[in-house]
Amino acid sequence: MSSRFSQNRWGAAIDSVVSGAHHVIHRAEPAGLWVFDWRADPAEAENLAGADAELDRRLQLELYTSITRNRAARQQQPRAEPVAVPDAGAEERLRALGYVH
Repeated sequence: MSSRFSQNRWGAAIDSVVSGAHHVIHRAEPAGLWVFDWRADPAEAENLAGADAELDRRLQLELYTSITRNRAARQQQPRAEPVAVPDAGAEERLRALGYVH
């Protein structure tokens, strides 16, 4: 599961991914990385980033893969068609049928 928050309370874009028991959060500017073990620390009080370089590398790779996949999926989604506003005649016909009061 991954998330993209365009802006958090500090005004910075952040990305997040959950992998097994770990939750990794990355902020680009100013740069920041947070890694939490949800099983051992459900309140996310202890940042494990930097404690295990291999874990950091694996989680960052998973995060960036997820970001890339989500970006590609969004680009392939069809755009919603604009909703037509009914003309006065259509509104009267809908009213006669009981759809508009």
